[in-house]
Parts: sequence; C-alpha cells; structure tokens
Amino acid sequence: MRNNMEELFEKYLNNKLSEGEKHDFENRLAEEPELKSELEFRYQIKIAVTLNERKRLKEILQKKSLEVRKPRFEIWKVAAAIVTLLSLTLTGYWLLNQNSQKSDFYVTYYETFPNLEMPSIRGGNTDNNLSEAYLAYENEEYQIAKNLLLADFEESGSLVSKFYAAMAALELNEYTVAYNLLDSIGDNIPSIYQNPRDYYLALLLLQKNKVERARVKLEKVANSEHILAGRAKQLLMEIS
Repeated sequence: MRNNMEELFEKYLNNKLSEGEKHDFENRLAEEPELKSELEFRYQIKIAVTLNERKRLKEILQKKSLEVRKPRFEIWKVAAAIVTLLSLTLTGYWLLNQNSQKSDFYVTYYETFPNLEMPSIRGGNTDNNLSEAYLAYENEEYQIAKNLLLADFEESGSLVSKFYAAMAALELNEYTVAYNLLDSIGDNIPSIYQNPRDYYLALLLLQKNKVERARVKLEKVANSEHILAGRAKQLLMEIS
C-alpha cells in the first residue's frame, strides 16, 4: 500500500497522472487532511532541494571566481580611487547607504522560485501553451513564460499561473508588475504558494521602504512550517 502511495505522489508531483487519476487524487486530498499534509511536505522538500542546489552552485562559482581573480589595477590607481571615494560628502554617502540597504536585503534574500507545477521537458514536445510556459520558466526565458502564464490566467483564472507570472516578472526586474500580481492573489491560491507569496511581497515592500508592512508578511511566514520560515526569521532580525 505504501509503495502504491509513493508511486502516486511521484506521478502527481511530476504531472504524470491521467486527467481521471489526477481528479480522483485531488478529491482525496480535499477529504484526507493527512494526505494533503504529506503532499505539502513533499512540495517543501522539492523547494528546499532546488534552493540548496542553487546556493551550493553559487558558492562553487564564487570560490572559483576568487581563485582566478588577479589584481587589475596598479596601486596608484587604487589609491586614487580611495581618495575619490573619500571626497564624497557625508550627506551623499548617507543617501547612498540608505538606498542600497533596501536593495541589499532583496539581493541577499531573493532566490528564484522553483517550478513545482510541470516536469522539465527539455528537448521534448509540449502539449499546450501552459506546458510551454513552464518549459520557458525552466529555461529562464522569463519574458515568454510571463506572457504565456498571464494569458493562461486571463483564460482560466488560475491563480497559480498568476503567481508564476509574478515570479517571472521578478526575474525580469519588473518589480511593480510583480508586486501588483502578488498583491492581488488572495488566499484561494493553493496553500503551498501562500507563504512564498507573502515572502516575495515582503522583499518587494522592503524595496519600497515599507518596513512595517513587510514585517507583517515576514512574521506570517516565520510562524509557519514552510521551508522559507528560516529565511523570514533571519530577515526579521536584520530589520529590527
């Protein structure tokens, strides 16, 4: 029985169930809280693995960069640069520091959100526009992904498509577009996306210097059991 459930979870997470099987499984999810909790736990594992792999790759690339980096300026040029920097007025420095701090929070705590909806179909045929949208997202073709996902939202009303359109907009540095999309997503979106929605909204609010509103969002995430709770707690300590 356990093996059958493992296979069912695996097929559902990788979008390999038939429409009938998917419908039956989602009915069970609605009726069996323990089954739903188990699925959400597996989603979080998938998120954690993706984020940790990206972090490890980033660390490897940074280490490699440090190993091959060589001095590019003569000492007198470095000295001249230091003098130029010191010539900044106190007011100018303060403004620069204030503006960069908000960006630093975003840069430090932002991670591309992984695709949980469709399997990667690299090099394969896609069935429809939604498959193409998630394939584009996987391939980091975020403009294509955003357009297709917004089209699907307009046609189907899918809040999940709206969420991923916002994630694609973030990758394109379209912060206002992303904020408006995320802010208009209510709690009808599947629960696995509610904490990520609040987390990314908090980052965007910090960019706008709306610290108290960001704090409210972060506290919700920090008090959850979501994989992003740890990051939310750390960020809360930094903005206190």
